Amino acid sequence: DRGLHKHMKQVYLATTAAGVAPTLVTYGTLVSRAGKGRRAADARFYYGELLARGLRPDVPVLNALMNAEAKGPEPRRALAVLADLRARGLEPTVISYNSACEAWCRAGRPEKARELVAAMRRAGVAPNERTLSILVNGLCKAGRVEEALAAFRGAKREGGGGSAANEFVYATLIDACGKAGRLAEALELYRELRFDYAAAAGAGPAAAGSGPHRPPNVVVWTALLDAACRGGQLPLAFALLEEMMRCGVAPNAVTLTALFRGALRLGDPRAARQALDVLRAAGLDTKVAYTTLLSECSTSQEQETASQIIQALAENKIHQQELARAVAGGSPGVGDSSSSGDLGTEEVVA
Repeated sequence: DRGLHKHMKQVYLATTAAGVAPTLVTYGTLVSRAGKGRRAADARFYYGELLARGLRPDVPVLNALMNAEAKGPEPRRALAVLADLRARGLEPTVISYNSACEAWCRAGRPEKARELVAAMRRAGVAPNERTLSILVNGLCKAGRVEEALAAFRGAKREGGGGSAANEFVYATLIDACGKAGRLAEALELYRELRFDYAAAAGAGPAAAGSGPHRPPNVVVWTALLDAACRGGQLPLAFALLEEMMRCGVAPNAVTLTALFRGALRLGDPRAARQALDVLRAAGLDTKVAYTTLLSECSTSQEQETASQIIQALAENKIHQQELARAVAGGSPGVGDSSSSGDLGTEEVVA
């Protein structure tokens, strides 16, 4: 929150102006807070103040600064902090390496992150689940699905970061496989995740998919359902939706938007209407989905379907301006999101 960080800086300036000398711990907290708020410039300011007061930064402070820079607008600055840490005779920790890996991935160089993971192993620092998440996400975003899968398999073999329940990694890989047209591999990853859950519960792989074991979260289901749609398998997508709900996992707007969007891509307005019915029954906002469907129906001359949607629009009291935009082919929301194809996995990384 911008206001909170502005207030924090005002308090700091007032306190130091009154002659109070902050400690290293205080500066570490300020740098860390700035980093969590994605305010790299503020983190650099506090770090500069620390140095100006003659304090010597320790590993936690430098890690906090590195994390702030890795998430900032110039992620490569984090690499300079790592070099500074080493120059001071300090040993990088797994947190240090993770921030540097994230910096390379955000700079579009995931291969450098892979090299860094190899270097940390040589230095005797074991990668953790966060390391794998950063690396897999970076490789997938760069379209390097094969390398991401290889990194994942390697981590599982070595028992580092790839064990059960890292749902973000599974969701990222399933999403990437779906976008690459590799539905069979996406389904295999889903089955593997269920096996991991069963094994973690002590039930063994044979019990996967049955019994009281915790089901995957909504992000995993959404990625899998979208992969089925992209693979032209609408019946499978609806079957997955039913299984998801039987497992007690409630679909969200992103899940049903993926299903709705898939039906439209495959030219199946009946399936799109079915997705809308599920969306409405789940108590989710149908406005954007309705206007998108109306736009598709209008352009494909499906007048009967368009009439049904117009009636639904009226029942839902959607503003006429929204209707006009939809008829003109400029519907907001779902239509826009389909161009990005973002299923919401990025926020877990942060």
